[in-house]
Amino acid sequence: MPLPTIDGNGDKRTALAEGYAAWTARLAEVLAAEGSSWAKEAAERAAVAATEAQVAPPARGQAAGRAVVVFSSTGEHWIHSWLHPQFKHVAVVVAGDRSWIAVDWRLGWPVVGVVADLEVDLVQRYEDAKHTVLTVDIPHDARHSESRPWPIGLLTCVTFAKRFLGIRAPFVVTPWSLYRYLARARRG
Repeated sequence: MPLPTIDGNGDKRTALAEGYAAWTARLAEVLAAEGSSWAKEAAERAAVAATEAQVAPPARGQAAGRAVVVFSSTGEHWIHSWLHPQFKHVAVVVAGDRSWIAVDWRLGWPVVGVVADLEVDLVQRYEDAKHTVLTVDIPHDARHSESRPWPIGLLTCVTFAKRFLGIRAPFVVTPWSLYRYLARARRG
């Protein structure tokens, strides 16, 4: 199956979503023809992919989604003894289609998982657990900027969160400085 073409004005994500939808539909056909037990699941995934390909991406300047940035007072790294006592770790929780998805960097490995349904008041849940929480909008082009390369640096929970949120502030290197940066940005 050929890859979708992208003209000069096209959106790469839309083209890739359409290509993925076509690929999953073809896979479902092949599995059904073979009588595979995976055919039903492949058909369901193909239907979801086709629906997602039809959803228009947000326009430039609009928020691509919302995120809850969770700051924790506990950490598992050797440098945590030098960090602000209430800001030793940071994780980002994003709103998916039906659930909140945690995107976390722990001890050198990314950890991604579903946290709760979207109906759950996640901010209140984390605040009840004594975490500091900020709600932010993820800019449309936060993760899709090919024009400027990202700076080289240590990959920590802060750089992981900054990259995910599209923040290019070079002197934001600790959870405390990320919190101050986001709080200042919210105030305008």
